[in-house]
Amino acid sequence: CCLQGVVLGYLLNTQPWYALVLAPTLWQLLQSIDVNLRMEEQDQRRDVALQLSRSHTELEKASQKQTLLHDSLVRKQDEYRVLEEASQSLLLVENRQQTATKIMQICAQLCRSESIVIFLRENEVLTPAAGQTPYSERLKDAALLGLHENMVDAALRTGQMQRTPQGPLDSRVFVAERAALALPLASVGVVYLGRSEGDF
Repeated sequence: CCLQGVVLGYLLNTQPWYALVLAPTLWQLLQSIDVNLRMEEQDQRRDVALQLSRSHTELEKASQKQTLLHDSLVRKQDEYRVLEEASQSLLLVENRQQTATKIMQICAQLCRSESIVIFLRENEVLTPAAGQTPYSERLKDAALLGLHENMVDAALRTGQMQRTPQGPLDSRVFVAERAALALPLASVGVVYLGRSEGDF
C-alpha cells in the first residue's frame, strides 16, 4: 500500500488529469489504509488488554501469597506464644497428672483434633491420664472390650512418631478417626491426636 501510494502521488503531481482516471483506485487505496490502521489499532488494544490481564493476574497471585504469608506468620506467633506460656506453666505442675492435663491443654491450643489423649506409662502399661474425646466410653472400657490403639504402643516402643492408625477398625478405641498422630513422651508416655477428616 505504501509503494502504491508513492507511485500514485508521483503521477498526480506530474499529470493532474490522472486524478479523474485514478479516483476509484485512490478510493480503494484510502479504504485499504483505513482498514490497515483499524486492524493495527485493534491489535494494539488487544495487546494492551492482554498485558493488563496478565498484570492483574500477577497482582492477584502476589496478593494471595502475601495473605498466606501473613496468616502463616500470625499462626507461628500464636504457636510461639502458646509454647512460651506452656514452658512457664509446666514449671508449676506438681505431679504427673497435672503434667498430663497441661500437655493436653497445650495440644488443644496448637492443633485441631477431635481426640487428644495423654497416655502415661504405669507398671509397663499405658493408661489414659488426661484427655478429651468423643470416644470417652470406649476409652474407659477399652481393656474390658478388648479395644486397642496399636500406634500408641508403637510410638512408645520405637520412640518415634506414628502417623497411621493400625489394626482392625472394629478393635480400635478411636474407631472413626482416620487421621491420627501418636507422639512419644520419651519413655514416660504417648500423646494421641486424632480426627475423622483431614490430615495432620
